[in-house]
Amino acid sequence: MQIWHVSRLLYLKGILIVLALGVLFYTELPLGTASFFGEDEGCELMKAVMCNKGFKLYTDIWNDQPPVFTLLLCHAFKFFGTSLIVGRLVAAFFGMLMFGAFYWLVERRLGWWKAMLATFFLIAAPEVALLSASVMLEVPAFATALLAACLLFQWSKETRIWWLLVSGIVMGIALQIKLTAILIIPAMLGEIAIACKAHPDYRPWRVAAFSVAKWSAAVTVTFLTITLIWARGSVFSSWQSHFAEQSLPGLTGPRDFPFQFEFLENHIECVLATIAVSGGTKVVES
Repeated sequence: MQIWHVSRLLYLKGILIVLALGVLFYTELPLGTASFFGEDEGCELMKAVMCNKGFKLYTDIWNDQPPVFTLLLCHAFKFFGTSLIVGRLVAAFFGMLMFGAFYWLVERRLGWWKAMLATFFLIAAPEVALLSASVMLEVPAFATALLAACLLFQWSKETRIWWLLVSGIVMGIALQIKLTAILIIPAMLGEIAIACKAHPDYRPWRVAAFSVAKWSAAVTVTFLTITLIWARGSVFSSWQSHFAEQSLPGLTGPRDFPFQFEFLENHIECVLATIAVSGGTKVVES
């Protein structure tokens, strides 16, 4: 009982430290005055401003992305006023969610001090902290996907179906922020397989298959519901813009952005921290 209380205290202490570091970082940024933190901020802000003025996505406003973040930003402008600081605070909320969810997942697996170390280097990683306050889609999408991963991990410990279904619902919302959230899904499917491997059923693969089916159904229903209600026209718009073949003179291509190994040398502290954190093999039980 005493060990459980100590573990709980360390967990709360760690998450509070992470949140405090996040708040301290955001208070030092010029959230309301900086011209831009990311290249697509102007586009995302303009879409939300136009929605707030009564224009409709995919009908009056060209948009090649899912609608959730734009509509959320639109409602924030509606309630708190159309200003840059409002948009940046919405973005900072998702940044805090990303750091908190990341800490929680690492802490559940490897313990609080490794989670603190991993979260510190995540915040200190090049561009990550700045993008976490940028009014763009990437951080909100991955933050929401990590929240879905937290819910799924909780299901793996308690095996209550509603954790599984809520996780699928949240992942569906993440995909409707930006489809790149799909990159988190393979790890989540692996988590389901690992959780079902220890199931007392003599055919754990069957339990895993049913669990994946239930989780996928929750993701699909949520995604389609948002598509039918709020994102009418988004499928055609996104498909046309992302898959239509066209050539624009002077436009950069993949060959213009080769991987630069100098990044590893310039940020050797991140490489060493990754090796140190991944070196822990003991799974910490909650």
